[in-house]
Amino acid sequence: MNVESQRRDAQVGYTWGQAEGTYFLRNSDGDLQGVSENAIRLLEDMADGDVTREDLDGGALNLLDGLVDDGFVRLDGSRVGRVVRPEDVRLWPRVLAFLALFGAILAFHADQAPTVEELRSLLTPIRVTILVGLTIASIVVHEAGHYLESRRHFDPTIRLGWINAVIPVVVTETNGAWTLPKNRRRWISLAGPFTELAWVGMLVGVYHALFPESLALNVFIFSSLLSIAFSINPLVHGDGYWLLVDTFDLVNLRKRGIRHLRNLQPSLAAAYAVVSYTFTVIMFFVSVGVMYFLYGLVGIAWPTVVLVFVLFGRLGLWDAVVPTRLRSS
Repeated sequence: MNVESQRRDAQVGYTWGQAEGTYFLRNSDGDLQGVSENAIRLLEDMADGDVTREDLDGGALNLLDGLVDDGFVRLDGSRVGRVVRPEDVRLWPRVLAFLALFGAILAFHADQAPTVEELRSLLTPIRVTILVGLTIASIVVHEAGHYLESRRHFDPTIRLGWINAVIPVVVTETNGAWTLPKNRRRWISLAGPFTELAWVGMLVGVYHALFPESLALNVFIFSSLLSIAFSINPLVHGDGYWLLVDTFDLVNLRKRGIRHLRNLQPSLAAAYAVVSYTFTVIMFFVSVGVMYFLYGLVGIAWPTVVLVFVLFGRLGLWDAVVPTRLRSS
């Protein structure tokens, strides 16, 4: 984020900004903290020297001390800076480019779709190794798309997470994106699938030019196209969900939907939560069914392990199985 200096002789130092009518502070680590307009006015008065910490009590004093402890305010005198929001971008050319690339890859490679017999011959050590390696590479490429675009404006983080509380995934945390204009937020969400799609396009070229007989590479290309389409599906709590939220300003859609369901409160958010989770569960069991059809019990071994892992975690059963000392190490 670009920061312009507003004054250098302030009695207290801080960096602030405003996005969509919301004020926020930024510390030296790049963390953001939403605050009220009154809090900003208080800091302005303190920067001018009109108010000191000794003049405060109650909630105002607690607020100030919390901001100081978290590094958002410096009491030893420093500059006051303001975060400058970047100009918005035009999203529609990027969306058209994404759709055109997806369509071109699908049209060019459609006649290479593997048969059922070919899929059933896929589970050999070398082919599985190729698939695992390509999958890991695709995850890195996808998350790099999110990360590098986000890194231009704030400090993103990468962690393990869950899609709709069911499917384990690698997630790039882009919480700082809420300070950006709408189209930049949507482009950050689309950057991951777009980058992965470009990677798949390169693999299509490699397949046709160098390895036209590689079943593993061919299957991976088609599975990647399905994965990309899945990731931009708004019913899945991933890139498509954030595109939906940012496009229609549906703040906390998923959390509101879950809360409304628990309170038996009919709403569009609750309907979304029902449809979203139902879709995810159905897709999971459809995937298990397809794997069983192709490979029998061997095919459902992996999704079964994933399901058990998820259920243990969601039901809190790891507390009874994994020793506390091991969990904290």
